[in-house]
Amino acid sequence: MTRIRYMVTASGDDYALNGPKLGTPKIEDIAHHLAQINRFTGAARRPESVAEHSLLCDDIAQALGWPIAARRCVFAHDWHEAYTHDISAPVKGVIALMTNALSLFEQRHQNHVLAHFGLRLDFETFASDVRRVDLIALATERRSLMPAPTAQSEGWRVLDGVEPWGVSLMTPKHQRWTWLDWRGEFLDRYAELWAA
Repeated sequence: MTRIRYMVTASGDDYALNGPKLGTPKIEDIAHHLAQINRFTGAARRPESVAEHSLLCDDIAQALGWPIAARRCVFAHDWHEAYTHDISAPVKGVIALMTNALSLFEQRHQNHVLAHFGLRLDFETFASDVRRVDLIALATERRSLMPAPTAQSEGWRVLDGVEPWGVSLMTPKHQRWTWLDWRGEFLDRYAELWAA
């Protein structure tokens, strides 16, 4: 028998993490959680949240002239991390050597959140585009926020051939904004994209 595990969300809801039925995602919880979850396990020059990353990805998609449906998918591609957390790619790689349970857990929650917001079919359509923008954002974050690679560094092979976007992530706005600012911007962008 599977024991159901819950987490308490920012709004005070119990969100079921396993069992036959998962919890109900709320955009307010997603914004709140993602605005406080650091990318790169906090190793960046300044804190960068998953909410900021989501906004960056949508900015890139918008600059590329993508339709609203594709922009919604790229904006929402990491929303499940509000419930599963952002686990760095190197850590995921090590865990994958031992078990694929983490990958299946994340995939289940990503599918659940995308379905809740009506994006499951669109996400399948735009999956390769979402991956492309996610890598452009990662290259941009690597260039702007991460220490330069050392001689002993293996590099980031996933970024081979990927050019960063031509913006800095170290502007006064980026350095001054708090998690509350990013949460507000995230909710504003959600309202804009879902009203279109």
